[in-house]
Amino acid sequence: MWFGGWALVALALAFCSSGTRAAAGTPATARPDSSFGRSLSLAVSLGSALRAGDAAVTANFALTNTGSAVFHGCFGQSWGVSVIVGGHYAGYDVGVDHPRCEEKLTLLSGQTIVWSKKVPLNELREGTAKVTGWVKVIDPATCAQRSGCREVSVASPLMSLPVGAR
Repeated sequence: MWFGGWALVALALAFCSSGTRAAAGTPATARPDSSFGRSLSLAVSLGSALRAGDAAVTANFALTNTGSAVFHGCFGQSWGVSVIVGGHYAGYDVGVDHPRCEEKLTLLSGQTIVWSKKVPLNELREGTAKVTGWVKVIDPATCAQRSGCREVSVASPLMSLPVGAR
């Protein structure tokens, strides 16, 4: 049994090293940066108090670079505002299968960019809502024509907000 374990290790090393040699002859592609987007912080606030039956609300987004280096990326097409009241999802989100760079984004250390979006709501009910917003940020160095780009989600902290009666 001990010998079998070493045989598996040797096989894995042989496989990994042969893959490395084969990959060395192929053109280099951008390697995803695992720290990409980690210096970003998102805050979301709503432009008005929520009331049961509201069909829409304005969400105010603020994206801040909390890191010490300049952030270079892009906004993707995906974004959303999650509004959950009593287990019912009343929020709105946009998702895509093949993300692409929609708008280039450069943030200096400590810099914030702000924008607003009108968010459609679906059968908003009275009660306490759990609300969070999110955006997808694209690493332009990882974009490929067929599969799209690598994206990371940046979400705001979860808020509890009252949804009043109509």
